[in-house]
Amino acid sequence: MPVNVYIDGVIVPQNATLQVAKGSLSILQQTGVSTCEMILQSRDASYRPQIGKLLSVFEDITGVGATLVFAGRIISTSESTYTATGTNLRAHRISCADFVWTTGKRNAGERTFSQAKRNDIIRALNTDALNGEGFGVTYIAAGGGAELKEIKLAFSTVREAFDQLAKLTDSVWWIDYEREIRFAPKLPSSATFTIDNSYNSILHTAAGRGELTVEEALDETLNRIVVKFGKTELPQAIETFGSAHATQPTNGTRRNWTLAAEVARVPVVEVSGLGAQTVGIDNVDTGKQWYWNEGSKQISQDDGGTVLTSGQTLTITYIGLTYSALYRGDLVHQAAFGVLDGVIEISASTSTGDAETVADSLITELAQSSFVLRFPTLSAGAAAPKVGDRIDINRTYFPVVANLIVQSVRLAEFGDKDIALWRVIEAKRGPKLKDGSALLASGSVSATAISASGSSGGGGGAASPSPFFTVTYVATLLLDAANGPRQKLTLTGECDLNITGLADGDEFTLLVIQDGTGYHSINYGANFRIIFGLSIAGDPNSRTYLRFIHDGDKATLLTATQHA
Repeated sequence: MPVNVYIDGVIVPQNATLQVAKGSLSILQQTGVSTCEMILQSRDASYRPQIGKLLSVFEDITGVGATLVFAGRIISTSESTYTATGTNLRAHRISCADFVWTTGKRNAGERTFSQAKRNDIIRALNTDALNGEGFGVTYIAAGGGAELKEIKLAFSTVREAFDQLAKLTDSVWWIDYEREIRFAPKLPSSATFTIDNSYNSILHTAAGRGELTVEEALDETLNRIVVKFGKTELPQAIETFGSAHATQPTNGTRRNWTLAAEVARVPVVEVSGLGAQTVGIDNVDTGKQWYWNEGSKQISQDDGGTVLTSGQTLTITYIGLTYSALYRGDLVHQAAFGVLDGVIEISASTSTGDAETVADSLITELAQSSFVLRFPTLSAGAAAPKVGDRIDINRTYFPVVANLIVQSVRLAEFGDKDIALWRVIEAKRGPKLKDGSALLASGSVSATAISASGSSGGGGGAASPSPFFTVTYVATLLLDAANGPRQKLTLTGECDLNITGLADGDEFTLLVIQDGTGYHSINYGANFRIIFGLSIAGDPNSRTYLRFIHDGDKATLLTATQHA
């Protein structure tokens, strides 16, 4: 047999007493968890393969020698008995999973990494959460990878954490059969294989194993989407409370103040005449002047502190949280195929910049046809496509398609040829593509923006955005983009709104704030295009961030993010 199987380092002998049943070996190499199944035939009544044991499969490739094609652990077994040629035999069906499976069974704990390099986070998780597994970090250089502003783990699995790191840095990850952790760019720089008229490694129907097929489908395509996020971090806000505040004045008795939004991180609290105050977590810290809790709108003064008088002003600077929905659409795709709507829910907390980036990535991925390429081959070793390889198609009678990514390789015995295994290759592009890096973040892992150094795959850079230019309300208002790409308007009545000064490709954000009465509306002028009929929040003092892009004709509304 040109395939050798080892269990806990001991070869399965392939003799009358114990052997791998002919034709039973099947290996599925794929993004995520790869698997292996086989049946062991035994005449020894006492033999039973044990779950948890290490199993490896080597393929004897001509000119190369023994090549490792699977390694992992036995995760399930079943046993049956039967009689063949008068002999009682036992059949042990075993299922195995590779080392990625292990990361889904190990907890990363509750921890936060701030201003940390991706590779340093991976190495720390390997040391702390994967201890005892013997995984290597030879290819994860210390100090390497993009710098992450912040990533929070709330008792996620290590696999979830690695998925999120891969998403934020536009990477894929896996653990190779030598037990080394690997992170790599999502796409190789050039096609590894080109299926053209000269490519002759396809196993045709004459051998009884099928043909090359290319499928194009719209079944998972969406060209107009609503992306609903759990909690999104808002831009920095400053709220001031003094004796003249309408509802929460400083009056010599008040110790609690309610902010407009839930607080995401430690706020800065200042009191006029006293400067910055010490701040702690309520019901956790002691000895602080002021207290807060993540997800709460309330800021409280310590009971032992001196109550603020009407002559003092309290200033709170903070990052708020909101539950938001972002809207994206591809007008070109809609014109060609009609409107294909979808709603996508993401439970993880994220920053405003990350939410925008995720929504942009989703519409780019979803507003296209899916292509699926499948073909069988007898090629092996370097001549055979592997998971993660890129394939281009340029073959007569087939569509020209670039950038298909190999998602799975299924290996099985090819008994009537002098070769160990035959392979069925499956590569995809478009919405059906699963790159192993969890495009939608896990609810137990959240992250804020990536800093300017390294990859920008996770969102905004380190540079601070330009401040908002304040627009004075009038009933008929013409916004001038020359005043800056970020402007804010407080509505005190109905407004007929138009804009000037934008060029093709310019982006523009308008923060609309309702006054204490609320429920004022906007009537958009001829220079706007409102694709989705989005509306602004109407509640008193509520805010809506409107994001536009000029398409060469009009300022098209892309998103409307509302919060109280």
